[in-house]
Amino acid sequence: MRRFFLILTLMAMAVPAVAQNGNWTFFVGWSQAVGDFGKVDLAKNDWAFISPNSTKGGAGMGFDLGVQYRKAIGESKMSLVFSADLLYSFPSFAVINNNRRLVQDMAGNFAQVSVTNPKFVNLPLLSGVHFETGLSEGYKVYFEVQGGVAFRRCTDRSASFVDGHNPLPIVGMELYDYIYTDHFYDSPAFAFHLSAGLVDSTHWVLDLGLWHLGSMRLEGTEDLKYDPYPNSGALHHTKVSFKLGTVTPILFTCRLGYRL
Repeated sequence: MRRFFLILTLMAMAVPAVAQNGNWTFFVGWSQAVGDFGKVDLAKNDWAFISPNSTKGGAGMGFDLGVQYRKAIGESKMSLVFSADLLYSFPSFAVINNNRRLVQDMAGNFAQVSVTNPKFVNLPLLSGVHFETGLSEGYKVYFEVQGGVAFRRCTDRSASFVDGHNPLPIVGMELYDYIYTDHFYDSPAFAFHLSAGLVDSTHWVLDLGLWHLGSMRLEGTEDLKYDPYPNSGALHHTKVSFKLGTVTPILFTCRLGYRL
């Protein structure tokens, strides 16, 4: 991820040197998970964060921040295009509501209860071709196809159940305190992006896009702290590796852009 932000910073620093060519576009917009990436069935534990056999990501809405550079191919209507984006997806309402119910249910036995939902962060660096033509006076329409690499990660998932009034059977033991944090590994993969857009005479851009960011296995390490005794003040600490389900981030985006 640090590599991505370094590239993005270098691209931004280069803007003043090439802005007079009008080839830079900056985007901001909304994203929505589609397909299995946006589905979840918690009644059947069909969620990739629970079952190693699940492909459902439970992702919801999010946002996209992007920068793009175009290089014209001669006098044609075609251009080479290079882009870098940050696509951030929040959990779906089903996941958020399920965790809220879990907190409410556990609150009757634990003095302190908290749950943190994982979010998806996708950082695609892509290149491809851009075709643009006049539509009517003052407007142009374009189409793009891009491919490249996407760096994907999930933010940490954590839960804390502290100062239990009665022991609860968790992970095969009766526990009064149970605190865990899941750290997920980053993973790169091939990605592609299809988009179409409209450009007006004042350089504003409306862009609709579909992103396929490759499959990723949810795996990493879990930091687990627990106490099988009431008010002992001594938490046992262990770290374990895990492998959960596989998700494929597919996103639809609607973005507003501006060309320099």
